[in-house]
Amino acid sequence: MGQNSYLPQQSCLHLGWNIKSLPGICYQHVSQGKWNWLSRSAQPLVDFDRFDTASRGAWGSLRLLQSCVRRPRWIVIGALTAIALLTFELFTQAVLAIRDNEVILDHREYNKVASSSNGSLETHGNVPTIGRSTRLDGASWTGAFAGVGLVQFPGPNNTPMNFSVYRTSSSIQEDMSMKAAMWNGFLPFTARQNLKPAFACVTGNYTWANFTSIAVCSKCRDISGHVTKSSEPVKLPSGVQATGPYAQSPYFDWANGRNFTFLKHEIPELNISISNYNGSRQCRDLSQQCPDTYLSARVTTNPGHTLTFGNLSAIVMVIQYLVSKETWLDDKTTWEDTNVSARECALSLCVNEYHDVLSQGDLQETVASSWTDREPGSYTNDYKNFKPFIKYTNHSLDMGILLVDLSDLQIKIPDRDYKRQASALRKQYFNITQTTIVALQNVLSDGFGGICDLKSPYRDYVDGISKKLLYPALGMNQSTADFLPGLGRSSDIPATLDNVALSFTKWIGDRELEVSLMVGNATSMVIVTRLRWNYLWFPGASLIAEMMFAVLCMWETQKLKKPALKDSILATLACAPDEDLRLCLKQAAATERLQEVGRKLEVRWEEDGEFGQLKEKKDNQPTV
Repeated sequence: MGQNSYLPQQSCLHLGWNIKSLPGICYQHVSQGKWNWLSRSAQPLVDFDRFDTASRGAWGSLRLLQSCVRRPRWIVIGALTAIALLTFELFTQAVLAIRDNEVILDHREYNKVASSSNGSLETHGNVPTIGRSTRLDGASWTGAFAGVGLVQFPGPNNTPMNFSVYRTSSSIQEDMSMKAAMWNGFLPFTARQNLKPAFACVTGNYTWANFTSIAVCSKCRDISGHVTKSSEPVKLPSGVQATGPYAQSPYFDWANGRNFTFLKHEIPELNISISNYNGSRQCRDLSQQCPDTYLSARVTTNPGHTLTFGNLSAIVMVIQYLVSKETWLDDKTTWEDTNVSARECALSLCVNEYHDVLSQGDLQETVASSWTDREPGSYTNDYKNFKPFIKYTNHSLDMGILLVDLSDLQIKIPDRDYKRQASALRKQYFNITQTTIVALQNVLSDGFGGICDLKSPYRDYVDGISKKLLYPALGMNQSTADFLPGLGRSSDIPATLDNVALSFTKWIGDRELEVSLMVGNATSMVIVTRLRWNYLWFPGASLIAEMMFAVLCMWETQKLKKPALKDSILATLACAPDEDLRLCLKQAAATERLQEVGRKLEVRWEEDGEFGQLKEKKDNQPTV
């Protein structure tokens, strides 16, 4: 029986009346039994009292059983039934088992729920939805071609080659929400809870079948094994002047000159290093002009310039960094005793398979599978010498700032995975437009201080795909990149880059919520009522026994041809005993011997020509 199932009101009233009336019916027939009991033969007067008490409750029925032991008759059925009815309601309550159960609502049932909810609640067609993307188109060209130019690059055997270009990366009309999503990811106070995708809901409890969507993935690998250490002394000659007015450093004695020793941690293959003067950290706040360095980083868009991501074909950007341990920042260790960790982290375009469950308004999203394989025949064109150029760039998504039109980038779910899960995955190829990729790289380039220098569009390609950065690098005439403080102030850089990927993925899903949505199933709690038949045997047996008792009582009354007096007090007064018996009872009541006398006196209900009277049995009267 579901939540909306019900019994008609009239049936409920009849059922309740029948259950409540059972004890009363039983007591009425027990009361009638006292007249029949005394009609057959003389019995102790106390039996009349016990019958009368039994007609008012179960305790009296216990007393009546004493009389039934002395004179076994079917009246015992009524006494036992009256006692059993004490537990009748307990058993009938146990018959119905009520529990909450989750049910899946189809669209029609969900629409009913939505229509009955607050009218101000907006829904997407009154169905539970969440955004997904199978083709991401998040930017566009600004208009006309920028003109015709040539890009030169070394071909096979360093043979000079070139191909024609007619667009620039600055000719992109960016989506401001894309830039906001990227900034949000780098913010140090962004909580992971706030990076979950948007969804449309009414009840707050949904499940979606596993679905796939374009995303940005983050992956970090330890490269500390590539780090080398070296130590060198350096002397600052006397008379060295400060580089700026009032720029006093705690390291330098500008007048006399001093000797210093520094320790450098370096990754030669990447040409990045981090070094500080031996001893404790000198800069107590970021307003002092001293070259304490916490973080040294290099950003690149070329897979061939990485140590561990050479085979990752959909890279957007790789961040390689050396970072000092917090013990040096907290003045717990000197620089020469401080550990330095090195990692290489990649942000890449990918396709994720999601398992989403919404419970009480809280979305729990799990990535079941992830794929980053780029379809070889995508993100290309047939222009002369273009394919040799792509090979020269190690198949990077970043062509620099001089561009040509390219086909969509396609990410493919491998055949073995797709065939195994075709019913769930539904789609094998996912497209990202060139303008989206260029806009994304522009945002990252600007955030890291301009990796692609628009002022030098014709410089060598290799010079425009990487940039080295230091944090905080005070007093070193280096402009602070916008995204770098987010990494430098982070206590967990891989987690920060995870936030960047999640924030951008949220942007992808949210912008598709209106056009490419995933419809889910609403789950609702319903009350399920189950009938437990094993609890019905006792009420059923009690009901049958009560009916048998009633039939026997009516049959005996008819057989004896006696009126049905039941528990009428007026009838009892009409059958008052004779004067001698009444005086005997009055004396017994006065001396508190009423029960004792009642057990000794035997009476019988005899007809006296009019109605009947309780008469005492004399010693010379035979017992019937």
